[in-house]
Amino acid sequence: MRISKKWLNDYIPVKDLSDKEIDDLLSLSGTEIEETLYPWEGLKGAVQGIVAETRPHPSLARLIVCSIQLPDKTKQLVTADKTVKSGDRVLLAPPGTVLYNGKRIEAQDFAGVVSEGMLCSLEELGLENKSEYVYRITENWPEGFLEDSVFEASITSNRPDELGLLGIARELTAITKGQRPITMPETDYQTTPEEHDRQFRIAIENPEDCYRYCGLIVRDVRPIESPLWLKRALVAGGLRPISFIVDVTNFVMLETGHPVHAFDLAQLKDFCIRVRKAKEGERFVLLDGQTITTQGFECMITDGVNPLALGGIMGGERSGVSERTRDVLLEVATFNPVLIRKTRKWHNLNTDASYRFERGVDPNNNRFVIDRLAHLIQKYAEGRVTTEIIDTYPHRIENRTVLLRRTRVEKILGATYPSKAIVDNLENLGISVSETGETGVFRCSIPTGRPDLEREIDLIEEIGRIQGYEQVPTILPVVRATDRGRTAYQTFRNEIHRLALALGFNEIKPLSFADPSDFEPFGITEDHLWRSGAVSLVKPLSRDLSLLRPTLSFGLIKTLAFNFSRQCPDLKVFEIGKVFQRSEAFKEKEVFGFAQMGAENPEDYTDKRRSGFYGFKGNVEEIIHHLTASSEGLTFSSPRERDLYGAYLYPTHSAVISFNSQRIGIIGLVKKNVLSHYDIKSDVYLGEIDLNLLFSLLKGSNREWKSVQNLNYPSSRKDFSVLVPRGKEMGHVISELKRIEYVESVKITDIYKGKNIPEGFVSVTISLVLRSTESTITETQMNGVLEKVRAFLVDEKLEIREL
Repeated sequence: MRISKKWLNDYIPVKDLSDKEIDDLLSLSGTEIEETLYPWEGLKGAVQGIVAETRPHPSLARLIVCSIQLPDKTKQLVTADKTVKSGDRVLLAPPGTVLYNGKRIEAQDFAGVVSEGMLCSLEELGLENKSEYVYRITENWPEGFLEDSVFEASITSNRPDELGLLGIARELTAITKGQRPITMPETDYQTTPEEHDRQFRIAIENPEDCYRYCGLIVRDVRPIESPLWLKRALVAGGLRPISFIVDVTNFVMLETGHPVHAFDLAQLKDFCIRVRKAKEGERFVLLDGQTITTQGFECMITDGVNPLALGGIMGGERSGVSERTRDVLLEVATFNPVLIRKTRKWHNLNTDASYRFERGVDPNNNRFVIDRLAHLIQKYAEGRVTTEIIDTYPHRIENRTVLLRRTRVEKILGATYPSKAIVDNLENLGISVSETGETGVFRCSIPTGRPDLEREIDLIEEIGRIQGYEQVPTILPVVRATDRGRTAYQTFRNEIHRLALALGFNEIKPLSFADPSDFEPFGITEDHLWRSGAVSLVKPLSRDLSLLRPTLSFGLIKTLAFNFSRQCPDLKVFEIGKVFQRSEAFKEKEVFGFAQMGAENPEDYTDKRRSGFYGFKGNVEEIIHHLTASSEGLTFSSPRERDLYGAYLYPTHSAVISFNSQRIGIIGLVKKNVLSHYDIKSDVYLGEIDLNLLFSLLKGSNREWKSVQNLNYPSSRKDFSVLVPRGKEMGHVISELKRIEYVESVKITDIYKGKNIPEGFVSVTISLVLRSTESTITETQMNGVLEKVRAFLVDEKLEIREL
């Protein structure tokens, strides 16, 4: 939305504020200003002048030469407008002026006659689409008439009240604590009743779509051209001037945020307005000439016989006002925002009206809006208002009442607020506040134009916003890491998660859905329990998300395949998630799934081991050992002949995991046919453990799992290279480096031999991870470690290349 500073100043004094101050005030209150525009910046040099004389161009018959008298000099200009005559007051754009359309004016030679600029038409000023003549200044043209700052504001969807200049003015009044009071525009007009017009009726057949409809008849509207101030306001607001009646309706919409419409009264067949549901298949021609076919859900404005407008979107071509229109019916209505959004999307009709209606306009503002519109038409076009407002409002929408506690305000905002400050802030926003009789408790009546304010917390947020968030004390809450409040199972689950990360596995988070086509590549046949007992969704998002997964294996293998295809052949992944099964009843359980392919330890250059069965099995042993302080009760055995996992795990390279003689899971080598389907050219080991069962077994055996203290402070990594004689064992070096204080781990990450390396030597890169358990490691501590490392390497007669 565009906010003209000059126009805004009509309602609230902002002339003394800089553009940045206005930007800051609105932005800090939550109304983001995306940019500030200066539409007529290039026209600052344009000056008024009086035509002193005109004469024909000596050689170009289509042109005349004018002498323009300026306050301090006379200038010669050439123009094609032969209606220009002596005494005309005109606007001259001297060389260097940039017109509204971006064209730069330069002195120009017309067959030997130099024109020192251009005489401007309204088209050059951006106030008219097409001009045939030079503009003669007949109206008041105050100094700086075209100087303006226009703020491009991003209005959030929950603030429809800010989609008009009056809403922005009200916001600024509140932000400035009432120091800049708002001045409401004039709405008075004279009514000259006519008996015939008093018979006009408005009926709403679908009040769930049209909440309120106000109409007013205005006759004998003079066919005037829109005054310059009106054209300038519309252009600043991002609209183009068209004709007076259309322009004044657009002006009121930009001013109040409430769309309005004007019908040519002569085009109404019956002397009434009937609001109804559209009939399916109705063809209707809109104002822009586009023909639509209704679907039966739209809201139609009719004259009892023919459709006049697509409610809340756009008027119809037949009933639109034209240059011949003298009598009009003014419409100010309020429509269901959901219906307007649906209609707009279905017919792809994005209009200024639909933009506002689908965000929700204030139904209790209709009378003010139509009064304002009638005032302007009568004041400038001398229209006669021949009826009182015809107001059809089937189900009145009342203000919401919310109780607000001062103690709650202070608790949420963390500061003390006097009752007067609370009341003033809310009343400046148009919220009526009254005492309840209980100390510190207020009854707040929220206007229907603020649909975003529904609860006490919304009002507290408004107080904080208007008072200024910078006033809220910045006191950080004390947060202590603790397991208090977690269940025993949650602690157990978190420990499994921590152990998996410690063992070098990377967590994945796939969806809990499965594709029916996932079964086939895994060799799972129709009679397999997972397939016959698969849980189907009633309304799936798509076919590939139509089942609840019976196993985590699908997601694990797909993740490995995704990474393998992207040159990541060494990977360990895990997931803790639910699996689902249907037999007599639906069952779900939480499972720890883990898989591995490629190198056992890819970060360690010296570790050449590939993923293998016994190394993979060691992960399970490590987890159970950490949970129970021993591996007692853990056994591995061969799977039975028709094991569920036998469809895709080699029986000869698989093992059933049991704890306390109960099966809790399985591990094994994935079959080649499965890997070929996913283009994985590497051995893959996969396992699943039933966490619910393991937890109950641990709990039933009265065993407690150890929870290793979290590492609360960050580590620091340091890499260095040393020259090592070929054949030298590095095991002793690694072991001794690990003994240095603060050294958490030591790894060889690279071995290089070649250019710049002396004969008989290799360059070995060693990576140290440093960490303190008491605080973040300091630079002094780190330097101390590096000094010890340097001294040790010198003792070992190893030359340091980089440290």
